[in-house]
Amino acid sequence: TGGLAPCTEWIMCLAKGDPVWATEQGRLRDHIPCPRVDGTYRIHPTQKPVRLLRTIIEHATLPGDVVLDTFAGSFSTFAACIESNSMNNDDGIRNFIGCELHRKWFDLAGITPHDNQRDLL
Repeated sequence: TGGLAPCTEWIMCLAKGDPVWATEQGRLRDHIPCPRVDGTYRIHPTQKPVRLLRTIIEHATLPGDVVLDTFAGSFSTFAACIESNSMNNDDGIRNFIGCELHRKWFDLAGITPHDNQRDLL
């Protein structure tokens, strides 16, 4: 109720070594306007729009790269990787590793377990 009302969120995009940006457009700007996920579709309090995450992924990765989301929440980053893989004809996929502490978010996201997924709890 006091202080400034937050109107932005931070997303960290980290890369090892000297990254090569995947598109000819070069680096993204550090401010990307994007509407919040509508409350009707939001399953996590800090859920990011898939469209925004897909934009970042397509600029910051190459086919075959691994995208790591250590706070997967609603698994929007996973959805962005899947969407990017199906919409681009670049003969490769972006692989995804997601970590989420609370099983509730994993279940609400509707992720289907595969043989290579591990429940560490």
